[in-house]
Amino acid sequence: MNNIVKLVIQRKSIRTYTSKPLSNEIKSQIEEYFTKLDNPWGVKINYTLIETKGANTNEKLGTYGVIRNASSFIAATLFDSEFALEALGFELEVLILYLTGLGIGTCWLGGTFNRGEFAKEAKLKEGQIIPIITPIGYPAKKTSLTDKLMRKMSKGDSRKEWNQLFFLQDFSTELTKKEAGFYSDALEMVRLAPSASNKQPWRIIKETNTYHFFEYSTPGYSKTFNYDIQRIDMGIAAAHFQLTIKDKAVKGEFAVLEQQIIAPENTHYKFSWIGEREGEVIMGELKEIYLAGGCFWGTEKYLSLVNGVISTEVGYANGNTIDPTYNDVCHMNTGHTETVKVVYDSQVISLTDILLLFYDVIDPTSIDRQGNDVGSQYRSGIYYTDESDKEIIFDSIAQLRKEYKAPVVIEVLPLSNYTKAEEYHQKYLEKNPKGYCHIGEDKFKNAKERN
Repeated sequence: MNNIVKLVIQRKSIRTYTSKPLSNEIKSQIEEYFTKLDNPWGVKINYTLIETKGANTNEKLGTYGVIRNASSFIAATLFDSEFALEALGFELEVLILYLTGLGIGTCWLGGTFNRGEFAKEAKLKEGQIIPIITPIGYPAKKTSLTDKLMRKMSKGDSRKEWNQLFFLQDFSTELTKKEAGFYSDALEMVRLAPSASNKQPWRIIKETNTYHFFEYSTPGYSKTFNYDIQRIDMGIAAAHFQLTIKDKAVKGEFAVLEQQIIAPENTHYKFSWIGEREGEVIMGELKEIYLAGGCFWGTEKYLSLVNGVISTEVGYANGNTIDPTYNDVCHMNTGHTETVKVVYDSQVISLTDILLLFYDVIDPTSIDRQGNDVGSQYRSGIYYTDESDKEIIFDSIAQLRKEYKAPVVIEVLPLSNYTKAEEYHQKYLEKNPKGYCHIGEDKFKNAKERN
């Protein structure tokens, strides 16, 4: 699954659908995908694609007015056992994100459906349960009043902050995005994950290369069900974490470990994700460097084309304030510079080579200016998070100085106060191919030809 971040952001609960049915080809594609699903706990889950039209199902199947016009549903059935509900949450969320990529809407339903009639259609076996269904179909442009009320009641657009969910070593120390490092994207995708009544029961503690998942069980919440629905939410969180890490080609696995961490009341340890080896960077010799070279749109595109660069992201670095906006950086004298976060595999490309490529698209003697862009936010800079990179950078700068009579004015500092830029700035030139760029097309061609 490519670009999991995009799919997580794109997915939302759809309760109102068009009357357009899914084609037989799409339904076959979905049923084939059922066979590919698996989960970290090896639990067997059965999926049934149910159509509401025909065989009297249109009259019998119901969601008590919550869902409008859905022509099809997916029902999940399983035998309850240890980690069965977590496995269900994991697999079904993978399926839902897959459907999101196909442009198909979904909605997690744990209580508001006629369980008995759906059980009949899914041919529920003795001892099995049917905890969850989801409608599937094409989202209607206009949503119903019920849909709007349900979204408002479930607080579907709100999420807890990092300091409420993620911790370092124990529950008394908050985990910052900087401390999470390479894993910050995976944790952010967990934060954005859907959950019953949007309660977000997951609490995660980072301990070196291991992330411990705890469930905060809202007192009395699951009494309305004959199972702990928040266990499903924990599986969803695990899926978001695993998919994001997998998208970055990082190796690791879930396991249940002996726990010494003292947890707050109503908070229980569930499982852990363990990286292949200790350290925040796991993918081969994957590392990161932050480069500022004028307008970050072009610098980001250029560096993203280089073989060995795994991912790029634009943001604001080394200013005087925390979490600035684009407007703050441009007009409020925050001191930040437009910067590109570069994650690269050092077994494929060295930091020295990345810096040489970087020098090729900037004027290293220009103060607070690159191309037509003028201002301190356009100054050139190299910002590192690994102290061992410092010597490599200064050696590289020393070599660069030999090529110029004028002083080289590239700022070299440890990274500080980095904030990811607004979404519309990310991959800007992919979204706007004719957008402004201070880097010539010949440079982009050269970057591609190095691959």
